Amino acid sequence: TPNQTFSASVNFGSSSYKTYGERNLNEALTNNTQSSISYSRVWPGTPFSMNIAATHSQNTRDSILTVGLPSINFNMTRITPFKRKEAVGAERWYEKIGIPLSVSLQNTVTAKENEFTDMNGIMKKMKNGLRYNTSISVPFNLKTINISPSISYSGRVYTSEINKSWDAANEKVLTDTVYGLSHSYDFSTGLSASTQIYGMYLFKPNKKIQAIRHMMMPSIGFSWRPDFGKSFWGFYKEVQVSPDGKKQKYALHEQGIYGAPGTGESASMSFSLGNTVEMKVRSQDTTGKEETKKVKILEALDFTSSYNFLADSLGWSPISVSGR
Repeated sequence: TPNQTFSASVNFGSSSYKTYGERNLNEALTNNTQSSISYSRVWPGTPFSMNIAATHSQNTRDSILTVGLPSINFNMTRITPFKRKEAVGAERWYEKIGIPLSVSLQNTVTAKENEFTDMNGIMKKMKNGLRYNTSISVPFNLKTINISPSISYSGRVYTSEINKSWDAANEKVLTDTVYGLSHSYDFSTGLSASTQIYGMYLFKPNKKIQAIRHMMMPSIGFSWRPDFGKSFWGFYKEVQVSPDGKKQKYALHEQGIYGAPGTGESASMSFSLGNTVEMKVRSQDTTGKEETKKVKILEALDFTSSYNFLADSLGWSPISVSGR
């Protein structure tokens, strides 16, 4: 149907069949096989869409299978939940608040073919997790300046986390898996501002070139993200890694399918200046009738750079110039 699609490509066979039962020489010599099944749907008139997939990859040489089931992605395009259905008067600032959302769920397991008969063992080898991303932006105008503050948030939900400890007797680090729902997240904030500045030079009325216009588009942006490696957030711990007492930081979700929140604080500001130059000229069409047309002299001439507030030195990045 127009709003739903389904596709499937399945290629599966045991390692023993590939070795002893395959009658096609090319297939017998193929060591890797893959399969995929997917279903997607869009809900017309709504911001929602969804995709469900199952995947399989197999190496018949070492009989290792990787199965992904299920893989679900749900998306909601940007909505404005506070916008009035019947607006009276000017648009309010809170009506411009936009919120998108994306949710993904993955479950994968990698094991040898004969291990799939042991469901308890397979359950322990499974890597799964749920991740959701959203952001809030509030664009508004301050006279001729467009300003857009925003905040982005990403969360992860797992069914286990790891705990590391120092084994003094054997002088090595032990890693234990602790089962149970575990959650981590990260976020960042930003603020951008942009405007447009016009300059015009007019020629005398009898000149073929009537005017040259220069448009400048300056913009500035600021972004900040905290250090999620600090103990305050609870996503990282320390473990002794050597007999002399040396310690090392590790993430509780470093083995998670979606990873762990990043370490290191980030604070930077970006700058850009875009330019276009065009002129208006007098010309004649095929009938001899006089008309005017626009001719672009510079399609674009852009300058960009950024500054890292947390850098020990050389906080400025090189200035990048591009044009056409």
